Amino acid sequence: MSSWWLLPVSLPLAFIVGLAAQKGSICAVAGVEELLSRKRPDQLLAILACALWVAVVTVPLHWLSPGYRLASSLDTDWAMLAGGVAFGVGAAVNKGCAHSTLSRCASGNVAGAMTVLGMLAGLILLTLLPVMVRSVERLETPSPLTVPQPWSAALVAALALVGAVLVAGLVRRRAWRDAWARPRWNPYAATAVMGVAGGSLYALHGPWTYTALLPRALGQPVSPDSPPTWLPFVLTLAVMAGGMVSATLADRVRLRFSPKDGVRFFAGGMLMGAGGALAAGGNDVLVLHALPALAAHALPTYLAIMAGVALLRVPRRWRKKD
Repeated sequence: MSSWWLLPVSLPLAFIVGLAAQKGSICAVAGVEELLSRKRPDQLLAILACALWVAVVTVPLHWLSPGYRLASSLDTDWAMLAGGVAFGVGAAVNKGCAHSTLSRCASGNVAGAMTVLGMLAGLILLTLLPVMVRSVERLETPSPLTVPQPWSAALVAALALVGAVLVAGLVRRRAWRDAWARPRWNPYAATAVMGVAGGSLYALHGPWTYTALLPRALGQPVSPDSPPTWLPFVLTLAVMAGGMVSATLADRVRLRFSPKDGVRFFAGGMLMGAGGALAAGGNDVLVLHALPALAAHALPTYLAIMAGVALLRVPRRWRKKD
């Protein structure tokens, strides 16, 4: 189906992603930071739950109509893992991944736009190293979720039942009444909304975020399944609109610009841009598209991103203890 005909569904979904991204995070930086600083895995578990929510929505859609996409399995090599580490280091410098960057800009932090410029610069530098630039190829082995099996059907049904119980509890407690006025949500609630909305967009279009635009502009597609070039741009505007509305309702909009932050965001963006191109799109593509489909490259690449975040965060904690 043409992407134009899907816009009446896709634009509200992207808007919802922007709303929820102001209330929580699916970025590995938040998960690793909480694990190191508070010795709690809640945020990492919420990110895992996000991937499971995506599976609940996208896998049945694919079973009903193969036109709804599951992630392709890509070859996991040293370049992809190195890209994951580089993306993780860059995200730690930036203190956020793709959606976190949009949320920062939507709340008035103009310096956050330097992250996107840094991504473009990182991709340009990457083209100067031909040995690192490669085409993206499918593996012959498809996702184990491509064809419904008894175990996969039972898993999706169980997850859907748990999700229905949780949603019913929220409705019964009328938790939605002041939800938009609160600056943050429970991490599981925020990642669930982002998972269902963002994952549905991946099922409909493949890689749809602005991070997919940058490598494609230089002939480095993050996935064989790519939407028309105009679509990520339009959906990113909808995400920004959702973020601005959410930040306004929570009274979090503060127009500001820090040159020091701008330099840091640009440096982090360079690593995220180059690393994301090598690592098939980076954090958000993995959480919302590859991990839910059990794609072969998803887990090792995400672990590489976490290692990159820890690589920067652990020495800082040692210095604080000293």
